[in-house]
Amino acid sequence: MIRPVKYLDLNSCVLNVASFVISELNQSGTTNLRELSEIVTTRLGENARFSFFPALSFLFLLGKVDYNENADAIIPTFLTN
Repeated sequence: MIRPVKYLDLNSCVLNVASFVISELNQSGTTNLRELSEIVTTRLGENARFSFFPALSFLFLLGKVDYNENADAIIPTFLTN
């Protein structure tokens, strides 16, 4: 469950990381999982690394991204339809 707390860092929260991932995928299309993780960590800071996989899970549950096991890549759903 996503719950706000007084000490939540808004730059590295799940919702911010998820929105950054969506914007990055809109620009580049299919991206390798490791590269995407490095981009998120570089641009949003080291604390965003801990929110990266929960953000991907959140986007997967919303139906915004898919995962390709063979390529180990994240694919936005607008490319799969």
